[in-house]
Amino acid sequence: MTDLPELPTFDSLQPIVPSHKAWNQLPISFSELDAITPIQIFNLFLTNSIMGQLVANTNSYAQQQLLGPEKERQRSWQPVTAQDLYLWLAIQIHMGLIGVPPEGYWMKDGVYLPKDGLPPAAYHGKTRFQEIRHFFHVSPYNSPTETPEGLSCWHSKVNILLKQLQFFLQQYQVPGSNVTLDEAMILFTGRSIYITKMPNKLISQGYKFFCMAGKGYAWEFHPSSNAVGGDPVDVESRLLQLTDTGKMVHHSTRRLHQRHRKLSFNVYMDNFFTTQPLLAELRRLGIGACGTCRQQFRGFPKELKVGKNAKLPYHFRSGAVNDGVATLLWMDSSPVTMMSTIHPLSGEDSLVLRMRKHPGNKSTNASGANSTFLPGERQKELDIPVIVDAYNQHKVGVDVADQYQTYFDTQLISRCNWYPLFYWILETALINKLIIYRDLPTNKERTVDHFDFRLSIVHDLLQAGSPSTMKSSSRIPASQKITRSAPPHNLPCPHCLPGKLPSTPPCPSAERYQECIPCFGWRVE
Repeated sequence: MTDLPELPTFDSLQPIVPSHKAWNQLPISFSELDAITPIQIFNLFLTNSIMGQLVANTNSYAQQQLLGPEKERQRSWQPVTAQDLYLWLAIQIHMGLIGVPPEGYWMKDGVYLPKDGLPPAAYHGKTRFQEIRHFFHVSPYNSPTETPEGLSCWHSKVNILLKQLQFFLQQYQVPGSNVTLDEAMILFTGRSIYITKMPNKLISQGYKFFCMAGKGYAWEFHPSSNAVGGDPVDVESRLLQLTDTGKMVHHSTRRLHQRHRKLSFNVYMDNFFTTQPLLAELRRLGIGACGTCRQQFRGFPKELKVGKNAKLPYHFRSGAVNDGVATLLWMDSSPVTMMSTIHPLSGEDSLVLRMRKHPGNKSTNASGANSTFLPGERQKELDIPVIVDAYNQHKVGVDVADQYQTYFDTQLISRCNWYPLFYWILETALINKLIIYRDLPTNKERTVDHFDFRLSIVHDLLQAGSPSTMKSSSRIPASQKITRSAPPHNLPCPHCLPGKLPSTPPCPSAERYQECIPCFGWRVE
């Protein structure tokens, strides 16, 4: 491997303006409010117009399914209202909070909704919940499954909410300078030609969206399917000599650049997306790019192709430059290949000091690492390329959003193959609202809990959907109303352990706290 080239000098892309952090861009009317609540941000997405369309399309589909005297005798149906859908959404979000599926939600002792401390049946019966779920429709039931150009539109059943979500994401927050573009998998194991199987992903089978995000906030998404390809891209991206995936990346980053021309952006990708022609095109747009790359992809320098089992000195570096794109070969526990248009390859600025762990003894370069680390030394400060360090910091934008969704996932099992898309839209909207809410000036000095944020939305949705008269027979005594939330995931309340009295606050009566034991962490006062 002695014939590998030395590190060349590289003229990296310099931003026109300094890098920036993300900031909210809420309507002007919000500046007149003394305090902004979670439901006010939620209503930016779920507007009255959108709710009206959901109500109309659900009732239209139900009427179409129940035409004829025979069907009417089989199932009675009361048309839904906006209040019904508010309650229906509140219950689904609450199910995700406490981790109880519909089969046991109405029968589980100690399950109370947060508005008035009532059980679910006081707001919404199980039969009514299942009826709405059976007939619920986002788009008109007879909506076309093809675009005007004749291309398949496999997500037509949720197009109304997809367009609304795209508008909401891009309208109310400006992303920071460093964004990530990666795949987001939507779990679905049923039958559909549009699902994708990716064994190495946490969700190995389902629908695939390409998402652009920064620190968990999804700013752009692009539906894709192996059966029919991705959604159409702009003409400017379509005419480029790039792969279909490269055209999609160019399309998404170009939209970001057009919307915020006075700001600088860098996009980080993994080796599924990174190619030399793509990074060269992004540089011509003035957009920086960085990512891991595969040696067999088009545009990778031949002089740096060493194979994945190459034996090189630990932290050895080599590189090449082609058409404004720098390629780095770096020997870690195994060869690492990366491309960038915004980081230097050589000089003092090309390295940064970071704490490194000793590679495993079974790694490709275990012998080289052993000569660097002292016997028994498990970690050590070493110089690593600044390209690698920047990639490690900024590559997790989409992963953070995926992680948020696993905490209180609202997705329920369904036979309809479009329902997982609806749940993904709802989850993405909730997570982005949480990030917007945390970035409000009034919340900068305090920690906004994810659980409490969703609980507040559930409370306000119940308030919007509750009729003027509630089922008083189901109401629990005022002395046992729910006053606050406890840890999620059905953990017992730390103040209410069986056989023990709470230390703080003082317990008025042991018997009242005994009643709190099976209640999924709700604390009774």
